[in-house]
Amino acid sequence: MSVHYETKFTNVGGRVGESVAIDNTFKLEQPNEDGKMNPGSTNPEQLFAAALASCYNGAFLYHMEAAGKESEVKFIVTVYLEDDPNYEGTMRVRCECKVDAPQLTKEEIKDFLEKAQTTSPYTKMFKGGAILENVVD
Repeated sequence: MSVHYETKFTNVGGRVGESVAIDNTFKLEQPNEDGKMNPGSTNPEQLFAAALASCYNGAFLYHMEAAGKESEVKFIVTVYLEDDPNYEGTMRVRCECKVDAPQLTKEEIKDFLEKAQTTSPYTKMFKGGAILENVVD
């Protein structure tokens, strides 16, 4: 099996602590009390939304182009951090993906979304297609 990319973050203090990219490219913070981010900062949900939007859209474009279709395509991904009704006192992530592709029909958009879900590594996570390995040294 080939690894195509690897990145690493360290975290101390959980969501109210500090997360730093191993190469010191940026730090993560949590939103202020008013729910807004400080300029130039980001949080885990924003990173996940960016990753899901770019990866899912890339897979969508792949299938669209393979079918010989052309359109401007914009993915709008909203990530919600909400209470988890299955585990009291915990939260879960919920994602909403909207696609704006003016040259495609609704049926074509639905078809390419379904196909993209089977090839995008980020959408595969929602169906158990990701692997989480806990390492204790």
